[in-house]
Amino acid sequence: EEMTGSSAQEMLGRGDYAYAIPFYGEPRPILIDLVNLPDEEIERRYSQLKREGDVLTGEAVVPALRGKSAYLYAMASALHDSQGRPAGAIETIRDVTARREAEEAVKRSEAHFRLLANVGQALSSTLDMPSLFRLIYEQISSVMYAENMMIALHDEAAQEVEFAYSHNPDEI
Repeated sequence: EEMTGSSAQEMLGRGDYAYAIPFYGEPRPILIDLVNLPDEEIERRYSQLKREGDVLTGEAVVPALRGKSAYLYAMASALHDSQGRPAGAIETIRDVTARREAEEAVKRSEAHFRLLANVGQALSSTLDMPSLFRLIYEQISSVMYAENMMIALHDEAAQEVEFAYSHNPDEI
């Protein structure tokens, strides 16, 4: 209820995968529905799932959790009675959006740090300004869209700006 905003009363007793609607915006099978399927069937449908014994785990991006996209980690397992016969299944779902966003932010930061380190190294090893500007363009375009990038030099004393480099010179 807390994660989805849907009350237990709204969900209990409903069939046809209604419990998936708060996550996917449509009725569809979720992890708990897959626990008793053979591995080959699961692999055909999903690439990011793992099975360890009776436990199935996976992460998914869901588009409709409280009106926005979220990363969820889920774990589902078959339940058996004392004779070992199937008696049901259980699933736990955890919102890991903050963790995934933090991981992506770290990756972006690492890429930006590498960019700055590479540019700094080039600055200390070359006096050829056109080559240096080309290297700056290559490094920046490796971490962001920079098809029409220009480099401008600002002379504060003269209050002038000189466009020193353009990846597409016709665009200056």
